[in-house]
This record gives sequence, C-alpha cells and structure tokens, in this order.
Amino acid sequence: MGLVTGLDLTAQSTWETLVDPYTDGPPLERRARSYLEANCAHCHRTPDLDLRAATVLVDTGALCRPATVSNIADATELVRPGLPERSVIVRRIGHSGDLRMPPLGTRFPDEKAVAVLSSWISSLEGCE
Repeated sequence: MGLVTGLDLTAQSTWETLVDPYTDGPPLERRARSYLEANCAHCHRTPDLDLRAATVLVDTGALCRPATVSNIADATELVRPGLPERSVIVRRIGHSGDLRMPPLGTRFPDEKAVAVLSSWISSLEGCE
C-alpha cells in the first residue's frame, strides 16, 4: 500500500486508445498507426524513428526517409507516400525470411497488416 501516490488515476487520458487494425470501422490512418504502435514502436522509438501512434506523422521520421538497412532492392524508403511496394515497412512486414518484422514472435507474414499498411501508404501524398 502507498507505493503510488500523487497520481490522479481517474483523470482522462489525452491519448486516444489504439484500435483493432483489422476492422473497417476506425479511420484507415488510425488503424495503420495502431498496428505500428502495437507491433513496431516498442523497438522503433528513437529520436530518428518514432512509430508511436501519438507522434505526429511528419515527426515520426518514417516518411520519405532512406532506409539504412533494407536488403530489398526496390524498397528504398521506410514509407514512400503513394507507393507501398517501395516502402520498406510494408515489405519487411510482408517478408517471410530473416528480414521480416517484427523479427521475434512471428513466423509468417501478417497479410492483413500488409493490406492495411499498403492501403494507408497508398492514401498518403507527398513527403512533407
């Protein structure tokens, strides 16, 4: 008792809750960003790349950013607006070998996630 003091545990959070990325109800961006938060942001949460859902998209460091390591010849940027097939994030989540993401806890590509992220990236415009 008394380990947590001084916190108002009844206060409303300013963060939106994550949503199920596989349902059609919530907006596409929110579903895609929820997937990235739940499956990627626990590792990709650095000053250079921050995939948390609460981070403003242009501040994530993912848009139009050359991938430092991709080993996928035709995918050169983390997220290339309008071109999911050229986006490393989509290609690595859809990969079945050593390049797959997330690298732990998965054995097969998440085709539903690939579809959601591809649709979202297709809907994005420009690099700014």
